[in-house]
Parts: sequence; structure tokens; C-alpha cells
Amino acid sequence: MRSFSKPLESLMWGVLEVNTKGAYLPTRDFLRRNIGCPLTILNTSWILSANTIPGYSVYYSSKSLINRFTEFLHFKYQQDVSVHLHITLYLIIGAIGTDIVNAMPEPVRVLFNDTSDLAAGYALWLITQHDKTEFLR
Repeated sequence: MRSFSKPLESLMWGVLEVNTKGAYLPTRDFLRRNIGCPLTILNTSWILSANTIPGYSVYYSSKSLINRFTEFLHFKYQQDVSVHLHITLYLIIGAIGTDIVNAMPEPVRVLFNDTSDLAAGYALWLITQHDKTEFLR
């Protein structure tokens, strides 16, 4: 088995840390500051978080961790009366072209044609239309 080089290992841990702490730390503070208030938590993920493709394993794994973290919040806090968690979701933001997509082969890149406006509008709808999104609980 080939070992990881130190720069690659450092990069991998950095990606994992940024993605997981990027979801965990704001959520932790949001919950602490809003105890007793109705809350909606929406974390973003990626459609390929359940896949394994060489070269993207840490990124995909970190997005899978965000998915599991969000599910954990849903089940942990649905029974906690001090935290009124209305809905907890992770949002697959669609096929939006990003820097990571630009590094993919051309046949894959052409599939990523959604806009950030679409993702933003959908996220806004999810967190403001509680009566229409209850079925997602």
C-alpha cells in the first residue's frame, strides 16, 4: 500500500476540518444562543457525498459527516423540550459548477449546470415555509 505524503495528508485533514467544523461550530453556537426559540437548521452537502471517486475521497467523506451530523441533531433534539428544533435538514445544493467541479473531466463538468440562485431560493423556501415542508421531517 502506498503511503500518503505529508503535504497530501495535511491537505486531507484540512479539508476534513474545514467542512466538519464549518457545520459544527456555527450550529453549536446557534443552539446555545437560541435555547427556547423555534429553530430551523439547514446544512449544505453535496450530491456525491455517498460516492467514492479516486481523488475526492476526503471531500466526499467530509460531506457525508455533515449529513450524519445533521441527522444526529434531528434525532437528539426532537425530544429535548429546551430546544424547539422545528426542522433539521441537509440540503444537496444541486449541480452547481464550483472550483472542485472545474477539476473534473469535461464529460462530468457539463452535468453541473444549476445556478447558485436556484440553491439559495430553495434553501430560503425550505426554512421559511414550515407548513409546506413538514412532510420532510
